[in-house]
Amino acid sequence: MSSPRVAPRRTQAQRRATTIGALLDAAITSIAEIGYAKTTVVEVVTRAGLSQGALFRHFPTRLDLMIAVAQEVGERQIGSFTAEFGTSSAEATPRDMREAVLLVRDLATSDINIVLRELAFHARIDEALRTRLSPILENYYASMTRLADGMPELQGLSAARRRTLVLVLIAAFDGEALRKPLAPDPDADAARIDMLMLLAESYGVTPS
Repeated sequence: MSSPRVAPRRTQAQRRATTIGALLDAAITSIAEIGYAKTTVVEVVTRAGLSQGALFRHFPTRLDLMIAVAQEVGERQIGSFTAEFGTSSAEATPRDMREAVLLVRDLATSDINIVLRELAFHARIDEALRTRLSPILENYYASMTRLADGMPELQGLSAARRRTLVLVLIAAFDGEALRKPLAPDPDADAARIDMLMLLAESYGVTPS
């Protein structure tokens, strides 16, 4: 009779990564559900099933945790956009531009993107948060611009116009996400897509 197989003991690095991942996931979910202000250390560790000591071993302050959350959310969002728009092949077939715009809307209005908006909103009046969050958001928008530079749909535009179009799309859909819970207006949302398509075409984007 063979002996039962014993699972290999996890390394310290693996345990550390698991703990950090649980804390970040708990903080992200909490901010998305109840907001930045109510996402306290106690709330995060309760959701993660960990102790406050475990949190402070990896994040000396709540601010450190929030900055790590912003970095993680930004990387996840860039990963999602890359999965959809990451092809830079000159031989790639451009997709229908309206489809591309709707994909941007889905990603920009997703639950996880709420977290970046929450952090940005509170950074207006929190200097410490603003100072540390600014470079993360600058890098996030720069990454979005680099993705746009490789999209076959946008190769007819100058680099400056690609960047402007990306920022306009993100701003439009961030605004939509903020307004929708308070004053939903499906007709206006549909008309916004038409307006953005006209803007893209005026810039030189050819709808497929």
